Amino acid sequence: MAARGANPFVPAGPVRTHLLRLQRQGVGLRSISEACDVARSQLSDFRSGKRNRLTKAVADRILAVTFDCAKDWVLIPADKPLRQLAELRAEGFKAYELAAMIGQPNSNAPQVGKNGRKVTTVAMAGRVDRIWRKYMTVNGVTK
Repeated sequence: MAARGANPFVPAGPVRTHLLRLQRQGVGLRSISEACDVARSQLSDFRSGKRNRLTKAVADRILAVTFDCAKDWVLIPADKPLRQLAELRAEGFKAYELAAMIGQPNSNAPQVGKNGRKVTTVAMAGRVDRIWRKYMTVNGVTK
């Protein structure tokens, strides 16, 4: 197979691995497609193995997509935010104070899980993480 000048074909294996990793983290094909300007159908083909090669430029654009591209409403595992809230409670914060800080002032306690499952939205996890970093770290180092 001949290279195409400055934009040769490369194997799709690393792209497939990256797409699967992003999807395990809650980033959907639509978000990935918007971030790298590659059609969802192509991303689906790379993920499934239907396409086994792509140009280096397209591969670089896909590999540049990170978890930060997840939409705010995407559900992710709540393990980390719940752990962070427990650490803040252990430091003496009241549940109603934490609820107000994360944007749920009418609640008695932070409702991070959704529908009884331990999941939360990207936006909620981000709010909890910002609060945790503000009170639980000194110069970027955990207390």
